[in-house]
Amino acid sequence: MVKLMQLWSALQQREKITIGSGTILVLLTALYLIVADIWAERSTLLQERTALLAEQMWMLEQSGLAEQLLNNCRDKQILELPETDLLELLASRNQLQLTVLQAGGTNFALQLGGADGNDILRFIHQSACQGFMLTSVQIEKGESGANYTGRVEFRHES
Repeated sequence: MVKLMQLWSALQQREKITIGSGTILVLLTALYLIVADIWAERSTLLQERTALLAEQMWMLEQSGLAEQLLNNCRDKQILELPETDLLELLASRNQLQLTVLQAGGTNFALQLGGADGNDILRFIHQSACQGFMLTSVQIEKGESGANYTGRVEFRHES
């Protein structure tokens, strides 16, 4: 420490100013890098939080529908219609546009479109109450965010 003080006192004034300025610049640069990294991490976490809050809100909205979809088929009467007619009827009741209906024995594949994804879920529930067993479902939100499309596959239990 003593040698460092002797070395410092041996320097000229301009050298002391240069070393002091350089030290301040190095410290400011280090501080900037630390703060910039923390700020970037904070921004990322805020974006993730926003996405998670939106997902939570959607899940809360869907929880009411999930309660409605509890199996209450006991009091519903199975309609005596051909399976394809029955699926078309259920789609129209739920205000869905049926774009594809493929029937192969007891297997049925449908492509539906509607303004609300919940309408597709109601259609699936009502179909289950009519003896159709869900084997596959895929619901996607349209690019505009206003339309939903669903691909649903059933097997009819006779």
